[in-house]
Amino acid sequence: MPLASIADLNGPEDEVVRCIEIARELSKVYDDFIVLEQDGHDRAGGIHASELYPCLRKSVYSVLGTPRKPNVSKFWKQRFKVGSALHAMLQQDFHNLAKRSQRGDAMRLAAALAEECDWVMEFEDEVAVKPSLQPLAKKYNLHSHCDGIFTFRDKESKDVMLRVGLEIKTEAPEGYSKLTEPKPEHVRQAHVYMATLDLPLMWFFYMNKGNQNNTPSTHPYLITWQPHVWAELEARFKTILEHAEKNELPKKEETIVCEFCPWSYTCQPSNMTRVFQKKPTRPLRT
Repeated sequence: MPLASIADLNGPEDEVVRCIEIARELSKVYDDFIVLEQDGHDRAGGIHASELYPCLRKSVYSVLGTPRKPNVSKFWKQRFKVGSALHAMLQQDFHNLAKRSQRGDAMRLAAALAEECDWVMEFEDEVAVKPSLQPLAKKYNLHSHCDGIFTFRDKESKDVMLRVGLEIKTEAPEGYSKLTEPKPEHVRQAHVYMATLDLPLMWFFYMNKGNQNNTPSTHPYLITWQPHVWAELEARFKTILEHAEKNELPKKEETIVCEFCPWSYTCQPSNMTRVFQKKPTRPLRT
């Protein structure tokens, strides 16, 4: 007997209990789905801005084309999903703001940002960085996407007057409360976008996942191009490519990042030993 309506609760007790027991398995089915869901297979081989720190091995594995086999816990998978959802929400907000600017009903905000010049704002999200598009990306085999670019144009001539990159990061309340400036690894990631896309400015938009506060587009979260950071990155790119050319791996640097690294299966970091020893979870059947 089914349990598809309130009236069905009056059916034979054993049948009702059986259906309820099946319903009680839903959370376990979801847990298995999150853990077993495949991801990370669609990234091109090469150097990715988000994989440059802290360990060089990730980029070398990527350049060598070593298969990605993420073994990510439910905690990290859900955390990444929340971050991705917030990215999409914020990008849509900025698209809507740009549209209002162009219609003229958000010029109060646009004028404040552009020092009361007669400019309109455009916004582009997920701006691609790849060898076929930029000479620098081709030189260093770079593959990434910038979260967004704000472009301000003169309302009459349509000339580009200002371009600002956007880097979105989400933080738990505890981590957000400790922020005093952009994290060094995020500054370096952003400089990959700044160099390849010729962006003079970058806004680090950190969002507090607890109360939805965010960092302003002022110092220290609005930065200008820093040549010394790019010089450091170029040296890192060269080291990565040299190791890949020799088919050698650099020294591993074990951190919490190993927990969601797609190459931990071959690198075998010591802090993941228990994970590798676990028996694979079998899908539940109801």
